Amino acid sequence: MKQLAFAAIVICLVLYGWTIWYDRSLKRDDPFGYRNLKACVKIRPGVGEAELVATLGAPERREEAAGVRLLLFHTLSAAAAPIRAEVDAATGKVLVLRCRDDASPTWSLRP
Repeated sequence: MKQLAFAAIVICLVLYGWTIWYDRSLKRDDPFGYRNLKACVKIRPGVGEAELVATLGAPERREEAAGVRLLLFHTLSAAAAPIRAEVDAATGKVLVLRCRDDASPTWSLRP
């Protein structure tokens, strides 16, 4: 029983060490994208485009269609999708923010 407990502790420590190493390697390889990903999840609903750009930097791509501006920001290459924001072109308010993937938004002001 002691050997099994020891093996479980060793496995947990190895997995924890690997997680720390992987996180630091992502930060080292792309510090700007790493910072953006960490900052994105802290952005609260109701921000404007100017605040978003101040937090995440200039968007890498802009598209506009039907009164909505789509902004794509620099993200880690390991991320599932780039950070995306849908902004109301008339008011400049962010309607939808996607930080991690395209499947579900981080938050949305749309009903």
